[in-house]
Amino acid sequence: NGNMIVSNSINYFFPDVNTPLVFGNSGDWGAFFGKLDDIGIWNRALTSCEIKDLYNSQLGSAITSSTQTQTALDSYTWPVNNQTYSQSGIYTDTLINAAGCDSVIILNLSLEFTGIDERNVITVLVSPNPITNSFSVSGIEQIVSLTLKDLNGKSIKTFDVQDKNYSMSNVTSGVYFLEVRDEKRSYIVKVIKE
Repeated sequence: NGNMIVSNSINYFFPDVNTPLVFGNSGDWGAFFGKLDDIGIWNRALTSCEIKDLYNSQLGSAITSSTQTQTALDSYTWPVNNQTYSQSGIYTDTLINAAGCDSVIILNLSLEFTGIDERNVITVLVSPNPITNSFSVSGIEQIVSLTLKDLNGKSIKTFDVQDKNYSMSNVTSGVYFLEVRDEKRSYIVKVIKE
């Protein structure tokens, strides 16, 4: 099961080049009772984690990595490393425990962008808000387009910018985002339809 039963350290001398190197038997220590499958020689002592990984990999059961798949809007903060990602992609992190064993975790991230920038909210005023039947927009001189979007960023309704009162009578009650565009940029305002 990969658990160590016994450990022993010996002072080893470099063998005489004229004497064959033997595994599993020594004139001084006696024969090894068991079977040798693989033999490896390292120029340093392996950690218990490395030994266990080698043992498990021979059994075909080594778990060296795990993959997480996430989908998010605009950005995602990965709890593994507390980093925020703003682009879709594949990200990796290595976790190391107190014994020195490490695990590679892979994040397969897909981001969908709503185009909503909450920093723009303060310059546009929608009144009344909450909206019963209709509303007006102030704070922008020349409105180029006016679009109502659901919480997922999907367009629900496009308004005629020539109107000064915009009707919401055929819109279901709920929370929406109103995208107001002028010639230079777009502004997003959270609105509530009663």
